[in-house]
Amino acid sequence: MRLRASRYITDLINVIRGQMAGQDRDVRWRQKFHRHHALLVRALLALSIVPGVQGSCASVPSPEERTASLNRTIKETSRTIAKNPVNERAYVLRGYAKGELGDLQGAVEDHTLAIMLNPLNPEPLYQRGVINIRRGHREDGILDLSRAIRLDPQFQEAYLSRGVAKCETGACADGLKDLTRAIQINPRDSMAFISRGW
Repeated sequence: MRLRASRYITDLINVIRGQMAGQDRDVRWRQKFHRHHALLVRALLALSIVPGVQGSCASVPSPEERTASLNRTIKETSRTIAKNPVNERAYVLRGYAKGELGDLQGAVEDHTLAIMLNPLNPEPLYQRGVINIRRGHREDGILDLSRAIRLDPQFQEAYLSRGVAKCETGACADGLKDLTRAIQINPRDSMAFISRGW
């Protein structure tokens, strides 16, 4: 496991140094931003130094277990929605699971239904914003994240995601303000520091 962690850390260091097989560093960072986060998280998990994760990586589910769990979530929340079609939380959970499994359109639809059921809940706005950004609809995603922040000015994850998206669209000054605000809200979030440094 330590060898795998070492490989992830080496990959991450190469990304940070910009030694990416002849590709433009800035373009590569914008296109693969989420991959960098994944590399760091994998390295930290493999080293078992993520807060809240105790012991070895045996507690980290395999990709197959994770997929099975997300599919169970979709099945269970679909049953809940069939019984109670105004259960906003079920739509949010199912939308999250669909997004994680790559059904981005289905995720957007579920989060949109949750927003229609409770327009004052910032969570489905945040989730839909993140999914829209993943789909390449950055402006729509930024609008959803902005609405989530208006509803909850302490929504650190929304500031973080909006800051990254703004930087990817070229509005880096505004993006850095959002990333700085994310750090102010939660100074222990290393991802906010890493994002601001990139």
